[in-house]
Amino acid sequence: MAIQRDSIVVIKSTDFNDADKIVRVFGRSRGKFSLIAKGIKKIKSKNRGNLQTLSHSQIAYFPGKNLGILRDSKGLNNGWRKDSDIESISRVLRFIDKLLIEDQPEIEIFDKLVDVVKEGLSIENTNKFRIWSLNLLGFIPDKGACLVCSQGESLDYFDLENLAPVCSNCISEIKQTSRPIFLKTDLDYSSPQVSSYLDNYVERIIEQ
Repeated sequence: MAIQRDSIVVIKSTDFNDADKIVRVFGRSRGKFSLIAKGIKKIKSKNRGNLQTLSHSQIAYFPGKNLGILRDSKGLNNGWRKDSDIESISRVLRFIDKLLIEDQPEIEIFDKLVDVVKEGLSIENTNKFRIWSLNLLGFIPDKGACLVCSQGESLDYFDLENLAPVCSNCISEIKQTSRPIFLKTDLDYSSPQVSSYLDNYVERIIEQ
């Protein structure tokens, strides 16, 4: 069985037995997959520090029918920054684990995730990452067209519930509803309101 190599970010890990873990990873080349990390729970394991949650590592592994087997790893970035927001870490991990398809590469999302983790998972960075990724994956309406009339000019407003732009000509119609509408220049990506609506949007997709 030929050894394969990939650059990965660790999503989560679970105990397999007294010495081993099953590690869920997001690979740049392969996408989302799982492998067994043998002996990783041992204090002297050379792979232990490279496979912490959100660690970015280069790995070599033997592919398997259901689970691969880790051979070795080289740490590139050991997890999130200490100033990262804990809830933001959970949001990013759930997003990657639940919305990405098994064994389907998403190179742009992978590269963006690595950059965001390095920069720090603040509430603002996390919400921007989720909206950007949802758009790339085709889960939100066309960001270049008004939600109401579908034209592409004067898109000065943003419908937070539908994560879609609204043009100046249609804003009076939308404001008659109870939907949260903001001027794009006033949209605060670090606000609890943005996080809450985005959480609900993501959960609706997961439940579908």
